[in-house]
Amino acid sequence: DILVLDNAYHGHLTTLFDLSTYKFKKANIAMEPPKHVHCLPIPDIYRGKYRDVDYNNDEEKLSQLYVDEVRQTVEEVESRGRRIAIFLIESLQSCGGQIIYPKGYLKNTFDYLQSKGILCLVDEVQTGFGRTGTHFWAFQSYEEGYLLKQTIYH
Repeated sequence: DILVLDNAYHGHLTTLFDLSTYKFKKANIAMEPPKHVHCLPIPDIYRGKYRDVDYNNDEEKLSQLYVDEVRQTVEEVESRGRRIAIFLIESLQSCGGQIIYPKGYLKNTFDYLQSKGILCLVDEVQTGFGRTGTHFWAFQSYEEGYLLKQTIYH
């Protein structure tokens, strides 16, 4: 099984259509992701499920709430006898609204998933190659970018 973020964009190839969840919401397409694709809430502290205004701008708490969503999803999938193989994520969400994740989200999510043997794949096709203006790869914009070990970048 595969984890992706809601509103994710991972390309236009047929093999990736199921993982680009933003496409399900366009043009009134009445589709759901396949059973092997599990959508996580976008860790958006401004418009997301957990917002800064509701948590006194406590970015650490907000980050943890979104990481807890990852844990809950993995546990729920495993309780059904299935297993997550990979987490595919953009370094920052592009088509989903140019969303920068809260401090610690990537590191804590990756640490948890890697402890479970789940591969983390960072999709840099939209956001890499210097497009963020400060670094060649968008993940380097996060303070913990250098800590993202055993991660594949695409």
